[in-house]
Amino acid sequence: MNGKGGDSNLIKEYTKGLTLRTNVALASAVTAYSRMIINDHKLTALNSGANLYYSDTDSMVIDQELDSSKVDPAKLGYLKLEHTIEEGIFPLPKVYYLRTTEGHQS
Repeated sequence: MNGKGGDSNLIKEYTKGLTLRTNVALASAVTAYSRMIINDHKLTALNSGANLYYSDTDSMVIDQELDSSKVDPAKLGYLKLEHTIEEGIFPLPKVYYLRTTEGHQS
């Protein structure tokens, strides 16, 4: 610090407009819990013979349908089928190309 409030003014400038209603501990706990849930779903898929091509905190790409007991778009912690993929390329985490059977590309 330079004793004249320079650093604190800089911090105020960079954080202007940001809400102070954040809780890093809570966000970390939610993310950790969601990883536990998705890992359970991945193990279920792998144990049923599916190939796992990609996964993230809230999603996975496999080559077969999941057991219906794991799928319910209205329930927290369950999965929903968002797309049927015709082609997918997954070179890096969070970097992928998908072409769905509906003709969408992302």
